[in-house]
Amino acid sequence: MIGNGLRYRSDAPAMLTAIARAYGDVAFARIGPTSFYLLSNPDLAHDVLERSEDHFERIAGMRRVNERIVHEAVFASEGAAHAEQRRVLEPVMFHEAPRTHAGTVVRYARRMAESWRDGAELEVVAEAEHTTRDMLVEVLFGLDPAEPDGRRLADAVLATNDALNAILLGATPLGDRLPTRGRSRFRRRLAELDVTLADLARRRIDEGLTGDDVLTMFLRAGDPALSPELARDHALSQFRGHLGAGALLGWAWFLLSQQPGAAERLELEADALGRDPAAADDLRAIPWAMAVAHETLRLYPPAWLLARRTTADHRVDGTTIPAGSRVLISPWILHHYPRWWNDPEVFRPDRFEDPFRNADRLAPGYLALGLGSKRCLGIRFLPMEVALVVATVARRWRLELRPGHPVEPLAKATLRPKHGIAMIVRARNGGRPATR
Repeated sequence: MIGNGLRYRSDAPAMLTAIARAYGDVAFARIGPTSFYLLSNPDLAHDVLERSEDHFERIAGMRRVNERIVHEAVFASEGAAHAEQRRVLEPVMFHEAPRTHAGTVVRYARRMAESWRDGAELEVVAEAEHTTRDMLVEVLFGLDPAEPDGRRLADAVLATNDALNAILLGATPLGDRLPTRGRSRFRRRLAELDVTLADLARRRIDEGLTGDDVLTMFLRAGDPALSPELARDHALSQFRGHLGAGALLGWAWFLLSQQPGAAERLELEADALGRDPAAADDLRAIPWAMAVAHETLRLYPPAWLLARRTTADHRVDGTTIPAGSRVLISPWILHHYPRWWNDPEVFRPDRFEDPFRNADRLAPGYLALGLGSKRCLGIRFLPMEVALVVATVARRWRLELRPGHPVEPLAKATLRPKHGIAMIVRARNGGRPATR
C-alpha cells in the first residue's frame, strides 16, 4: 500500500503518522520489501504489549542485533527464559538501584554544572551524554571513570557499540557470519570487552559481593538463573539501553527554554529544597521536575517505535493479523495524536503533576518506556535521573537556545536531535545554588 522507502528513511515518524491518520487504528502498509500492521490506538497497544503479549515476540533482526553484544541477556531473550530473567532483574532495577544511586546521579550532575561558565555556549546533548556515560560506569560497574579501570571499561563499551552500529545486519543469521572488515573489527572489540567484564565479575565475587553497583546487585541475587556471565551481560545491556539518556536531557532543556513559565516553576521548586537533592526520597519535594521528565518522555520518547512479530493469528479491532506478521506500535504517534491528548505538541508538564502515582501507567496513551514484561528496565531510573539532573542544574543555571539553532528529531534506533542542541548558559545567583 505504501512503497516509498526513501521517504521512510528520511522521516519515518512523519510517514508512519500519515499512515495512521489516513488509514485508522489498524493499517496494513508496505514500505519497500517490508510489510507490516501499524496499530495506533492505546487499547490496541496495551493488548499487544501487555494483555496478549504471549502472542508476540521481538522481531528476529532486533534480537540478533542484541545477541551480538549481550548474548542471551534480557534484551535478546524470549519466552520462559525472558520471564525468569525479569523475575531476578526487576527488584534491582525498579527498586534497589534507584534508591541506592539517586545521590550518585546528583553528584555527577553537580560536577557537570560546576564546570559551566556564565555566557558559555554548550552543545548540551554532548555535555549530558558525557556525564550520564560516566555516571553509568559507576552505577552499573562500581568503577570511577576518572580512574584507568573505569575509563578502560567505558572506552571498551563505546568502541564495541560503535563497531556494531557500523556494520550492516545480514538478511539471515548466516549473512551475519560472513567475513567483512567491519564484522572482524566488531568481533575484536567484543572479545576485548568480554575479557574486561569477565575480569570485573570475578573481582566482585572475590571481594565478597559487598559493593552497591548494579553488577554486584545482580551477582548478589544468588539465583541459579543468573550466572556471572549472564549478570555481566545484563549490566552491559543496561548501559547500552541507557545511552539515550543524554539526548533526553537535551530535549528537556530545549523544551524548558521554550516555556519560561515552566522553567521558572522548576527553579522555584529547586530553590525551595534549599540544597541539591541527595536521595530518591527528595523526589517528593520536586514533583514538577518529575513532571518535566515525563512530559519530555511524552514528546520525545527515546524508543519511538516498537516492533513485534505475531507467533499466532491474532484478532485486533475486527482484523485478523496472521501469524508471522510484523506489527508496529509507535509511542511517537500515540503521544502526538490529538485523539488522545489535548494540545499534544505543547510542552505541558502539568499533565503529570502527580507523577508518583502508578508512574508506569500515567495515562493510557503514554508508553514512553514500553508496557508489559518487555517494558524498559529503566522505567523507574530514567525519569528519576532526568528529574534530579534538571533540578540540580536549575539551582545554578538557566539554559537558552542559541538564536537560529535548528532543532529537529532524527529517528534512528533512538530519537535524537539531528543537529544537537546548542544552548547558552545564563547564571542564576552568580552560578551558585540558591539557599534558603
